[in-house]
Amino acid sequence: MTIKLGQLNSIIEGLNQLMVEKLPIKIAYSISKVAKKIQAEAKLYEESRIVLIERYCDKDEEGKPIIEDNHYLINDKAFAQEFTELSEMIIDIEFKTISINALEGITISPMTMYVLEMFIEVE
Repeated sequence: MTIKLGQLNSIIEGLNQLMVEKLPIKIAYSISKVAKKIQAEAKLYEESRIVLIERYCDKDEEGKPIIEDNHYLINDKAFAQEFTELSEMIIDIEFKTISINALEGITISPMTMYVLEMFIEVE
């Protein structure tokens, strides 16, 4: 299954909603396994994002990043271009889809279903 790096955070949020539900053991195991893979990729994505921020953010006289209101100041178009390229990178995650029937009785929002649609097999 291919996923863009920029999708990882919303997928993690959706998986977190499923992970608090009581599910059959095989389904719970599958969800837990894919969540760990996606969280590992999200960590690498975040580390790369930080590298870009530190490269392109405005710095003070001492070379330290300037932060205002808990945000780095970045005024470089190259950052936006590289960050877009990073977010559009595609990774491959091996995962066996879950039958929608296995999730019977669980209620999730349409937004969560939209985000997790690639993991669910409708029969």
